This record gives sequence, C-alpha cells and structure tokens, in this order.
Amino acid sequence: MLSRVTAPRRAASPSGLAYSGPYTEAVLVGNFGVRLQKPIQWDSAAMKATNTPEADPLIRKAYRDKFGI
Repeated sequence: MLSRVTAPRRAASPSGLAYSGPYTEAVLVGNFGVRLQKPIQWDSAAMKATNTPEADPLIRKAYRDKFGI
C-alpha cells in the first residue's frame, strides 16, 4: 500500500462542476419549456422563470409543515 507521501498525485479533472452545473441547469430549463409547451426566460441568479409563473411548482416543491429542507 502506498502512503500519502509516496502516492502519485492525481491531475485536476478538466470537467468539474463549473462546466456541468450550468449545462445541467440549461437542460432542465429546456425540459420545463417542453413540458409547458412555451419558451422559458430563465433568471439563473434567482433560479426563477421570469415569464412563466406556472413553472414555479415544477421548480420549487412545496413541503408540508415540519417536512421542509
């Protein structure tokens, strides 16, 4: 077994959350548009569809009392 001192270091992965996070967000927003059959204008900072209030239940789930996250 190699110790920490003698073990080879891993190279940094070029594809991390900086790439996959926004990509996944775009795919999920596209799914909202397909499901609602209308174009979605997305505010990424607020995590909200600005032109489609009927998308809100799909974006944020309403939890019962004492069962929130």
